[in-house]
Amino acid sequence: MPGKINYVIKRSLAYTMDVTIVYLFVMLCLQLFVLVPLRNYFGITEDWFRVGWNVQMYVWLTISLPTWLYFICSETSKYKTTIGKRIMGLKVLNAIPNSQISVLTGLKRTALKLLPWELIHIGLNLPEPIWFNEHAAFPIATLIGIILFIGYVLYMILTVTLETPYDRLLRTRVVSQK
Repeated sequence: MPGKINYVIKRSLAYTMDVTIVYLFVMLCLQLFVLVPLRNYFGITEDWFRVGWNVQMYVWLTISLPTWLYFICSETSKYKTTIGKRIMGLKVLNAIPNSQISVLTGLKRTALKLLPWELIHIGLNLPEPIWFNEHAAFPIATLIGIILFIGYVLYMILTVTLETPYDRLLRTRVVSQK
């Protein structure tokens, strides 16, 4: 049991580190120093952000896409790991034959791993951004995203193999580096 708890903690810490790294890069570097000046240059105002599809596309291109690229490029690289996983001594492999995952597998794995996050974005942004709608109900897509994320965590904790549903589906696994 202690090994199981240790593994879950390592994966959780690795994911938290990776999300923090991406957040710091995307939100502080990319958004603050690049995109805000560009938005001003192109005359994109607060009114533009009142349109749900504008916000959703902006979020996808400027937040989701860089995040997806971080996970895909890191986990399919020769190191087979993200920065957070490397710090925690973990790497991602094909379950059989214990080899590096392909870019296509990395793309599928990232899509499934970040699906809850993308559903939350959709719920908050469409049809109208929730922060501009004073009568908005709690978005169902956001609720589904939160439930899916909790389901991923519970699935990993409750399985003997300690794998996520997307790792089982794609026949990948997160293992300790040797």
